Amino acid sequence: MSAPLPIFLNQPPKISFFERAEIMTFMCVWILFFMFDFMVVGFLLGVLAVKARRTLQKSPLGDLTKIGIYWLLPYSVSKSFFKVIPPCYVREHLG
Repeated sequence: MSAPLPIFLNQPPKISFFERAEIMTFMCVWILFFMFDFMVVGFLLGVLAVKARRTLQKSPLGDLTKIGIYWLLPYSVSKSFFKVIPPCYVREHLG
């Protein structure tokens, strides 16, 4: 079965009813606590992490992580996130 077509061009990929990034956030928290036999605590903290991520994405600081990656990390790391944008040392000279 093929994946449904997105309604908008910038719509994030979804798994079931959730965005892929939300599922990854939940699973990372849950697996971390699962390894130490705190499955229920990991589930609850995973749900809280997803809600916090949604709240952060709706706020004006939603792109703060990408801004930090762009300006603070070296170009070799940030080029995997930004494939079209020039490195920050070139952008500083342009603008």
